Amino acid sequence: MLVMRVLALSALRDFWEGEDAAAQKPMREWFRTCELAKWKSFADVRATFSQTDLVRERYIFDIGGNKWRIIARINFRFGRVLIRWVGNHESYGRLSERDIAAL
Repeated sequence: MLVMRVLALSALRDFWEGEDAAAQKPMREWFRTCELAKWKSFADVRATFSQTDLVRERYIFDIGGNKWRIIARINFRFGRVLIRWVGNHESYGRLSERDIAAL
């Protein structure tokens, strides 16, 4: 069984260096947890991160007690988590379902 590989830490780093330094610790923890995961399905993701939502094949992770969001696509077959968007709760609230689907 494959462990997940997160692509790319740079998206998270760009966020905490450019927008919100307080996000660094919880986002690094999220990254480490994902890299150790052996997910095969959305149920496995929810078992690890219970607040995760699924919108049009995009996985929405609540980070840092709901302060930030990471939207990712997950390929379970190849063990890949592709970060598509990183932002705070307020910015996420402005995204429509169509915006999320386009990520």
